[in-house]
Amino acid sequence: IFASSGTITGSIGVIMGKFEASALFEKLGINWQGPQFGENADIFLPHKRFDDTANARMTVLIDDVYNAFITRVSQGRKLTPAQAKEVAKGRAWTGDQAIKRGLVDQIGGLNNALDDAAIMLGYSSRHDIAVVRMPRELNSVERILELFGQEVSLGKFINANILKPFKALITQQELTKNGAFATTYDASLDNLR
Repeated sequence: IFASSGTITGSIGVIMGKFEASALFEKLGINWQGPQFGENADIFLPHKRFDDTANARMTVLIDDVYNAFITRVSQGRKLTPAQAKEVAKGRAWTGDQAIKRGLVDQIGGLNNALDDAAIMLGYSSRHDIAVVRMPRELNSVERILELFGQEVSLGKFINANILKPFKALITQQELTKNGAFATTYDASLDNLR
């Protein structure tokens, strides 16, 4: 695990809660009724405050999640549970502080991590491996569609004449960037995939 000197690291802790709007529902005249199976079945519904039973149940849930988190951190970072608890409690550390506490392995950025991964794979550096950014970078047309919040097939979108006035602006280079579209381009754009 790599971190820059100023990276905020840690925050090993658990917070749980819920949105409670019983006063709002009362003002709106909304009445919640329905069958309930189990004492805490409605614990997270927004129309009901936590009572003593719900608070006790939440405490158990939080403790269970926190203890599982401490166990995973201690195993993953090769710390004793006591050492993991010592750096936990929801506190955050800089990268420099985290390395001293065993939460990170080295100070460095993405290039350092890529070099390390390449060496683990038997290469000499990050320059010997192909890095695929996920999600892949969108091309110009996809960015336009994203602005409109649309999830449509690009071929159908263009063939539906919605972009007819803009067809002259769409170049073969734009359409084939990152291998996202067909390498051939014709006036009807029927070959888009």
